[in-house]
Amino acid sequence: MALRKSITEQEFTSLINIPQSGEELIRIYSLSYDDIIFIKASCRGKTNHIRVSVLLSYMKFPGIIIPTVFIPDERILDLLCNQLEIDKSHWKDYDNLAETRQDHINILRKNYGYENFSSTYYTDSLFNLTKFTLQTDKGILIAQQLVKFLRDAKILIPRISVVQKICSEALINAEKQIHDTLSSVLSNHQKQLLDTLLNLQEKSSISQLNWMKQSPQAVNSKFLLMHIKRLKTIKDIDLPKDIGKDIHQTRLLKIAREGRQMTPQHLRDFEESRRYATLVAILLETKASIIDEIIEMNDKIIGSLFRYAKNTQAQKMQESGKSMGEQLGVFFKIGCKSSAKSRHYILKSVFIKRVILIMATPKKKPTEKFVKDIRQNTRRIFTAEQKILIVMEGLRAETSVAELCRNHNIAQSQFYAWNKEFMEAGKKRLNGDIAREATSDEVSDLKKENARLKEIVADLVVRYDIVKKSLDRLD
Repeated sequence: MALRKSITEQEFTSLINIPQSGEELIRIYSLSYDDIIFIKASCRGKTNHIRVSVLLSYMKFPGIIIPTVFIPDERILDLLCNQLEIDKSHWKDYDNLAETRQDHINILRKNYGYENFSSTYYTDSLFNLTKFTLQTDKGILIAQQLVKFLRDAKILIPRISVVQKICSEALINAEKQIHDTLSSVLSNHQKQLLDTLLNLQEKSSISQLNWMKQSPQAVNSKFLLMHIKRLKTIKDIDLPKDIGKDIHQTRLLKIAREGRQMTPQHLRDFEESRRYATLVAILLETKASIIDEIIEMNDKIIGSLFRYAKNTQAQKMQESGKSMGEQLGVFFKIGCKSSAKSRHYILKSVFIKRVILIMATPKKKPTEKFVKDIRQNTRRIFTAEQKILIVMEGLRAETSVAELCRNHNIAQSQFYAWNKEFMEAGKKRLNGDIAREATSDEVSDLKKENARLKEIVADLVVRYDIVKKSLDRLD
């Protein structure tokens, strides 16, 4: 597999840039007491002191050896000169002293343990990065990890081409390891089933794999069943239960995303481990997508069924509203002509049961027997006194009999029947036919009335005595 550039020159430059924060500059480039003693003891003259201190500072961070023609950062130069109590003008013409510069570098490497990058460190760096690249394929992150490893090991950072090569090779090694991990657990039968996914379907122009990657065109039972069939096809391959669990999710999704964009012909051209690993990643990602889409489609279908049932019921209620209104009108007319006691009967017994039955079946009409039953049970019941008062009112002839009957909500035949009973009772009274002994209840009522009258008289006597005494005092 050909190496590819993992980072750009601009990204590499950002890794070795000097910090912008003043606090960071002081923390990184402040010389310790031992540093100052070593610098002054290792060489003579203030000019060499400032030159050695600058070389040491850039070895610490960003971890490089400054080139021959180089102008250090003014902030670093000011900070070092203040600590060494040297004028920064002594830095000039250092690029013309190549031999002296190399001597200074050797002195610093020997005392502080810094090492140039070599093939030995190349292998160590590659091994360290391969573990990291199993989690990500971002070039800048991999380069940051490499630079951090080199700084911690006091290895000076090499050229950008070397950094790019290490990062690219680490990426390739990680991909191979992922491919081997995914494909090594597959049986020969499972590999054969995966290869059949690249073949065309019967009587179709698309491959089995492309068919499985299709999204539903509409939300209905047809495409829901088709999705379930796709899910069953993946299940029939019987991939190992824990396959892909030890692969970082980011890397697995990247392989699946790249594989979905490729044609079956391109996938056939891959080496075996990469082809099967890519197919496994596609199936795992496709399976998760299919399950999510099935759940979403099922929710939408159930919701549409509920809405259809609700709208149908509302439409039926609207259509039966007129019939129900007519029936309620009949019941209302019957109920309005009833007394309070009769209306209570309507609400408590016959009316409630029958109305619920008729309203539950809009096509059912109230029968004559039902109406007659209500009318018989909802007739107003008049006491004997009320009947006598109505008859006496009719005998006074202040209003017509018809109007009198309408006012009291009775039929004229009822009035004439009461009138006849009243006349016959009068005749019997005149003839003495109604003489009888008082009942025990009537005697009890008379006794109670007599006792009440006695209490009233006694109360009046007491009040009279009080008033009389008050008048006597006034006199």
